[in-house]
Amino acid sequence: MRKNHIWQLALLVCLGSANLPAGTIVNWADWTSGTAGTSGIAAGSFQFGLNTVNVSYSGEAVFIITGAGTNYWTEPNPASLPYTGGDVQNAPPASDIIAMSTPTSRTLTFSESVTGLYFAYVSLNGNGFVFNQDFDIVSQGQGYWGNGTAIKQVLGPGQFALTGTSGEPHGIIRFTGAFNSITWSSNAQENWYGFTVGAVARTADLPPSPVPEPATALVVAPALLLLAYIRRRR
Repeated sequence: MRKNHIWQLALLVCLGSANLPAGTIVNWADWTSGTAGTSGIAAGSFQFGLNTVNVSYSGEAVFIITGAGTNYWTEPNPASLPYTGGDVQNAPPASDIIAMSTPTSRTLTFSESVTGLYFAYVSLNGNGFVFNQDFDIVSQGQGYWGNGTAIKQVLGPGQFALTGTSGEPHGIIRFTGAFNSITWSSNAQENWYGFTVGAVARTADLPPSPVPEPATALVVAPALLLLAYIRRRR
């Protein structure tokens, strides 16, 4: 093989590693206690950077699953991934969920300010949420109960809506900015719809020289060996 061909091959291998699929690992909340009712409460925590953030919920709740139970965070259709179809690698853990039904106000409070908060929801059937924090839609698709689509609408200052436009949406949104609490309400009465939250490590808390992902290392290593061989031949 000519030298210029070998150099081209090595370059292509290195460039290919830059296009490997990437995703975010979300530290989803571990809900540990809760009491359902018109004035329901729940408590849990998730890892945010190097810290454990405690999170509390207050508001109406049909039921709260904190341990074993039905896993509503399923993705039955491989072509429609409501919880791993965007930049998120891992769906919420099985069972942990807070279910609601009435269009009343509810609040999540965090023990410290959080950024990049993810909010996963199940079964927003003919319904919608209005939050006091801005957000972006990450993914949506067919979930446990069906399929549908939802859109984001800015209703006014401090009013950001996730509105179902068809079917029965399931998916994830990600809030922008930093905050210690978030408040939202539903648009309509429904049998039940559920949610959970999670976050990722803050940039400032990440190691200065992270170890390459296994997939990246497997691709880059042969290229480095090839370049070493070329130098030795020269």
